[in-house]
Amino acid sequence: MTTQGRVSLNDFTVPEGTVHDNQILLEIEKTIFVSGYAGTLRAIHVEVHRGSVILSGILPSYYLKQIVQVSAMKVDGVVQVSNEIQVDQ
Repeated sequence: MTTQGRVSLNDFTVPEGTVHDNQILLEIEKTIFVSGYAGTLRAIHVEVHRGSVILSGILPSYYLKQIVQVSAMKVDGVVQVSNEIQVDQ
């Protein structure tokens, strides 16, 4: 609602799940970082939408691919993980 040229905060809405999804993303990154594989964060991309996580990128081993997936699955609020990470051997 606008009043005399002012904009009310009620005029803006945050897309549903945005704040929660951002928190999930930060927790996934933190979980991977503390697992000792922080270097993998540079090689992957993580997307979160309403608790569903999509992992993509290229890693050098299936082991690291699995570590990233398990790290994502451990985070509260994650309802599904799609692991699209490619392995370059």
